[in-house]
Amino acid sequence: MFIYISILQGGVCMKKNKNKIATLLLLAIVAVGSYFVAGTYAKYTSEIAGSDNASVAKWAWKINQEDFESATDVTNGYTFDLFKTIKEADTTSAETDVDADLIAPGTGGSFDIAITNNSEVNATYAIAFTETNSSGIPIEYSTDGSTWVSGVSNINVPATAINIGQTASTLTVKWRWAFTGSDSTNYASTQTDATDTALGFAANGTAPTVQVNATVTVTQVD
Repeated sequence: MFIYISILQGGVCMKKNKNKIATLLLLAIVAVGSYFVAGTYAKYTSEIAGSDNASVAKWAWKINQEDFESATDVTNGYTFDLFKTIKEADTTSAETDVDADLIAPGTGGSFDIAITNNSEVNATYAIAFTETNSSGIPIEYSTDGSTWVSGVSNINVPATAINIGQTASTLTVKWRWAFTGSDSTNYASTQTDATDTALGFAANGTAPTVQVNATVTVTQVD
């Protein structure tokens, strides 16, 4: 009898444990199911879009009084009056002995180049001068009035920094045709009365000419 009761009690305990385990498993299944249901039908969700845009920095320049804001402006170029305002060979005194707009021994003059960076990027500028003077008119050039050179390309300006909104120091180019060779720096032996006179006689036909070009190159810096 004692043994029977013990076995019966043990069976009861095992049944209770199985019931508890079954209950716990059921609760776990319900909990997991509830989680997935909640995740499917009750969650936070958002779609957030962003955007940005950028504008191209402008490229714009002013040389003397002329604006350069397009390819057409660049093609048209700019003008300067190197030989339009004729003065004495000292480049400052008024010339009263030669007809207007003509050069001769003893004349001189000057012109300015002023460059402003109206762009929205920093850059450099350089100036290259070229001369067409097939008749060999003894013209000399200077940027300071004391050092004179025979070829205008000798006063070229190398690449020089010019930042946004900056105006470079104005470059003044002076020229002269000395009255005699002894007054010149570069033609002391080659400029004579005879060579000057020959140029004057030639002007009775197709007058000898001298042409100067100044090319400004502006380049963005990185």
